[in-house]
Amino acid sequence: MDGIWPHACGVKGEKKTVSGENILVCDDDKAIVDFCVEALAAQGYHVCGVSSGEEAIAVAGKERFDLLVVDLVMSGINGFEIFKAIREFDSEIVGMIITGYGNLTASIEAMKSGFKEFIMKPFTYDELVSGVAEALKKSKSERDSVAYKQAEKLKEDFLTMISHELQTPLAMVQI
Repeated sequence: MDGIWPHACGVKGEKKTVSGENILVCDDDKAIVDFCVEALAAQGYHVCGVSSGEEAIAVAGKERFDLLVVDLVMSGINGFEIFKAIREFDSEIVGMIITGYGNLTASIEAMKSGFKEFIMKPFTYDELVSGVAEALKKSKSERDSVAYKQAEKLKEDFLTMISHELQTPLAMVQI
């Protein structure tokens, strides 16, 4: 696996993470991967960079990632296919597209496919950091919303059960 940045993937050395989020960056342009790994590591993320879709899928099968930052158009498999393949075994991973070939149609298709952010190349340090933060924030909001709905459903079920239990003895007293 020549295209993996082993110092960043936890293959050797210790994880130095402030935020706790693990990010996988996949682009066939090594300069883009280098830029993303350095920029995101400087923000306190644990970042792994790879240069092919096959490597991304293999690494994601061995280590859990919170976010996949992936190029849309690459040689071999594209960003949509990589994201779909990883989500088959990690349904909670969040996706963010980085591309030089984007248009409105591609952006809409990315959002329909579950990607949370879409940024165009060339992008700045601030655009990358902001996009990553926004993708993670959207994902957290969705998870919080689901957890809230589940808690509300449990509360409703509990109150229904208690109400039924309280009514049963009262009905016996009235007879």
